Amino acid sequence: MIDAVPTQPATHEPNQSVISLSNSPAAGKVHLEFDALHATSFDVLRKGPGDPDFVAVAEDIIVKIYDATGVSAGSYQYQIVGRNSLGDGPPSDPATIIVA
Repeated sequence: MIDAVPTQPATHEPNQSVISLSNSPAAGKVHLEFDALHATSFDVLRKGPGDPDFVAVAEDIIVKIYDATGVSAGSYQYQIVGRNSLGDGPPSDPATIIVA
């Protein structure tokens, strides 16, 4: 079910995104669940082992879940940025996931 499609223009920029669940359910896999008040789409940012900065790994997704497979073993940090027609909200606090 898609519940983030806007039917009226945005009246507020998105609030800070919150990651409610972050884990590695199996080797090479990552699972995130998140939300942000007033957001209609999301970007998923990742900072991997040895990476100096976060980089986008998914953009403008409208579901509030992110799953990745084939992720190399190591420690990763993820952030979520909510977006609507007025702009981007603040990024979430980083969530650290250890991938086996």
